[in-house]
Amino acid sequence: MPQHDITHIDAWEKVASYDDGNNTFTLAQEAGDLIIASRTCHPAGPAVMSYGGIATRARYFTPGLKGTNVFEIDFVDYTNDGDYVNTYMTAIGHPSDREDPMFGLYLIGWGMTIGNRKGFVGGIDHEDRQHAVQFHFDHYSKWGFGSCLNRQISSDDVRRYPRFTQAELIDRLDEIYAGTVTPYRSMDDTTILSARHYRPDEERVGPLSGLREHSWGHRYGIMLSDDGNTFAWLLDGHVIDSYDITGYFDTESDDFADGVYISIGGGAGFRGNRWRFANPRVTVS
Repeated sequence: MPQHDITHIDAWEKVASYDDGNNTFTLAQEAGDLIIASRTCHPAGPAVMSYGGIATRARYFTPGLKGTNVFEIDFVDYTNDGDYVNTYMTAIGHPSDREDPMFGLYLIGWGMTIGNRKGFVGGIDHEDRQHAVQFHFDHYSKWGFGSCLNRQISSDDVRRYPRFTQAELIDRLDEIYAGTVTPYRSMDDTTILSARHYRPDEERVGPLSGLREHSWGHRYGIMLSDDGNTFAWLLDGHVIDSYDITGYFDTESDDFADGVYISIGGGAGFRGNRWRFANPRVTVS
């Protein structure tokens, strides 16, 4: 199977929207690893976060997303300077004057995105021509880990899937994580295709057994198969969740004639943060 090694820093560039003067970040390479370091100058307050994100300069995957395409990367490590500034935020990211009693403090999140534009899912009107799918991982002090497969909302999603308010989301968490009410539209105008919750005290078996105190120290992947119609995420080479997205990517259009851009990035509730990644690789078959 053909592989593309995109380890060198020259294969990547910063996503400019995350470097706005109040939030700054750098991309560097140390001992072959990619380092995303972010810092916010905002004083501590509701929903204050620090972000950093990068994207490939070129497109990867097969023309028209034919066959099976996989992007994998090692999430090696994460560190922060210990100054917590997100005081406070609700479970769905809205400012709050108190710590969420169920979720606790939002610690860190990160994700991987593939699409016809550089950058991440959310914050763009559904009439825009961005088509992107994303694996997203969040960590809360009380709730533990949560992960989801999501995509940029489409006009079809608006017609087909419910949009939950914060109260409805909290009331239906058990159903969401059981998969009985997904997909749904989240408050940031993305469509959640599938979601998982990993409780702090949960005894995990199989591929998930290595997820304990944090999410780093593993190799993660996102995969498009069946000619762009099935989307999945991988942990240490094992498929954890997959979802049928038939018709979401117009694989016959010029948007995907040369494949997709790959973006990775994170956000955290600390003033300064460093995400370390290694061995990014694309495999097509």
